[in-house]
Amino acid sequence: MLELEKAYIFQPDKKLYLVPEDIGIKPEGLLLQTKDNVRLHGWWLRGKGERALVWYHGNAGNISYSLNHAKSIIEVLGVDVLLVDYRGYGLSEGNPSEEGFYIDGFAMYDEAVRSGYKPEDVIFYGHSVGTAVAIEVAKNVECGALILESPLLSIPAMAEELFSLFPFLSEMIETKFDNESKVSKVFAPKLFIYAEHDDMIPFHHVKTLFNAAAPPKELITVKGASHNNIPTVGGKEYLEGLKAFLEKYSSSRK
Repeated sequence: MLELEKAYIFQPDKKLYLVPEDIGIKPEGLLLQTKDNVRLHGWWLRGKGERALVWYHGNAGNISYSLNHAKSIIEVLGVDVLLVDYRGYGLSEGNPSEEGFYIDGFAMYDEAVRSGYKPEDVIFYGHSVGTAVAIEVAKNVECGALILESPLLSIPAMAEELFSLFPFLSEMIETKFDNESKVSKVFAPKLFIYAEHDDMIPFHHVKTLFNAAAPPKELITVKGASHNNIPTVGGKEYLEGLKAFLEKYSSSRK
């Protein structure tokens, strides 16, 4: 059952369809060693060098899928972006799991601090399941801010809606990614982002998390967007919203 569950939840792509040089970015390649000795592949994409944005992507694809989005983030926000694949994704070693994702998330944060960024100048960006990694790390370490794009309550909560005719299935799921029980324990500023036509995460997931979260917090809806095209549909207005949030809550002190 667990292996079938993992196959459904974790959908890694081992092939990199794009590299930073393809879009005019000179990266700094790196291999991170996790505490359980898994090597993770990633890149530093440099902006102005004042703040670091640690990128926690969703359950499918790999970091090459995020490159164009990351480029626009760098151009508008000026942050340095750390893009690293979870275990089993892209060129990273290992096999994905919930616990493995969390271990990888902490390794990415440690890399940012080791590179000289103060914790208050580290921003976490999570998309979909990646929001669960961002929240897990942020409730245990200091950071400057969280950007939570299309956050889910939990995997069991998703299962209850997807398989409503078989309610017992949600009780059998071992993979939790339980944002609902954790979000209130994160005290850094939080920006919740919801796609108006999200075809995967219902709005009540985002609203419930937002209501449970400690201030400071903000919630924006990207009109016309679905789960995987928020940056494209949101365009300049979306990026300016991120910039305004970070300028309000996360000034550089480097």
